[in-house]
Amino acid sequence: MDSGILTTVLNQLAGRLSLGYARVIPDALVLMRYLVAIEIVILGVYWALGKSDITVTAIKKITAIGLLLWIITGIQSLSYTLIRSFAQVGLVAGGNVINLSNLFDPSAIIDMGFRTTKPIFDSIGGISNLFQHFVNTVLQFLAGLMGLFAYFLIAWNLFIVIIEFYLFTVCAVILIPFAVFKPTAWLAERAIGGTFTIGVKLMVLALIVSLSYDIINGLDLTPITDNNYEVYCAVSLVCVLAYLCWSAPSFAANIISGGPNLTGSHMLAAAAAIGFAADRTASTAVSRSISTVKTAASLGGFSYRAGKGGYNAGKAFYNKVTGQGDNNVKGKGGTSDG
Repeated sequence: MDSGILTTVLNQLAGRLSLGYARVIPDALVLMRYLVAIEIVILGVYWALGKSDITVTAIKKITAIGLLLWIITGIQSLSYTLIRSFAQVGLVAGGNVINLSNLFDPSAIIDMGFRTTKPIFDSIGGISNLFQHFVNTVLQFLAGLMGLFAYFLIAWNLFIVIIEFYLFTVCAVILIPFAVFKPTAWLAERAIGGTFTIGVKLMVLALIVSLSYDIINGLDLTPITDNNYEVYCAVSLVCVLAYLCWSAPSFAANIISGGPNLTGSHMLAAAAAIGFAADRTASTAVSRSISTVKTAASLGGFSYRAGKGGYNAGKAFYNKVTGQGDNNVKGKGGTSDG
């Protein structure tokens, strides 16, 4: 399979989601028309009752409605501009090492992973080398596997964040008209706020990728005979960068909330969670195996008892038909009489 499949799928999904804007916009405009009608009726009632001067309120409403109409009808271009603007800010903060085309190409990072870890897997050799240097070969294989997985993790995060932005903004189109009516305005606020949150997430991820792009692209993981110290250090560096990319969503959420919190304890907590999940999985598998054995044993005992009962019933029926049972009884009676 071509390693560029991730970028190909990303472009296909982004293209199809872009068509989703055009499909949702007519429904959003119809919904907005009904909400505007309700708002006009309420405004007219207040004006008829003479509650207050509605001139300023009407001007505010008309301005807000015009702004919302502009956002809804131009949501596709606005979303495209927004996602590229946030990504560009992250790249500029990272030194403009890469451009937007590199950032939106997660398959290129996977290619880096294959190219960088290839010397490790090439040095492992065949089965003969495995038996001659078992411990060293296993450690090299695990290091190469961890490094390759780290590259995959960075690429997956880019893919997920970009697709998440398109998914969220397409679904948010139908929620924007609710901003017209005050009791339902919170739906539109959440939709707009979520869009900017994902944009900040992409900005943080673009900053991390831009800072680490040269590092992960220039690593030399060629093992040295009887000394893999540098390889292990390089793999650990890639894993740390992958962890930073994985923590980008929570870090972006902390930026929005005003409480950044990025420490090594989160990495340890994630490792502990993975270990706990693996332990639970293994325990569940063992428990199910024991239950299966017990069930099979109980079924075997039941089958033995059922077979024995059937044998006794068949024997009794046979004796009754042939009369051997009566003869045995008579014989026993005659012996006792004698």
